[in-house]
Amino acid sequence: MHRSNRLFEIIQILRAAPRPVTARQMAERLDVTERTIYRDIAALQAMRTPIEGEAGIGYVMRRGYDLPPLNFDAEEIEALAGEGIKRFSGETAIYIKPMYWAENGGYMGVPADPESTRFCLCLFESPMLEPTGFSMTVSPFRRPSIEVAPTNAKAACLYPNS
Repeated sequence: MHRSNRLFEIIQILRAAPRPVTARQMAERLDVTERTIYRDIAALQAMRTPIEGEAGIGYVMRRGYDLPPLNFDAEEIEALAGEGIKRFSGETAIYIKPMYWAENGGYMGVPADPESTRFCLCLFESPMLEPTGFSMTVSPFRRPSIEVAPTNAKAACLYPNS
């Protein structure tokens, strides 16, 4: 696990914990040594993350350590994508994956709560395969059509060769 991911996970563990969490508990969960956890906690505290506690007793995070939700309009999303694209060399293809989800509602017919909608924009290199052409084959099998089906409700999964 990369250090930045581990620091994020430590913050998530402490945010969710109802009582102090020891370095040993975090080390077991993240599959690292206790010493690594102590160094990571010190690094987070140096970055002004509100973590309190000490070695051997446990650590807690002061409540309210969250970023406020942000709402972006189309121009801001386009500007974010443009800034992200500038960080790549331009030699390979970049995959831009915008995602949004609602934290409340939106399940089993419940309308999503617009106020709880979150947004994430992922950009990553996605090299394209070199074009090498393709081949086609002709098969004696064909998908059943309406004129040979006794009903209009045949499922394609019943015909593995289609």
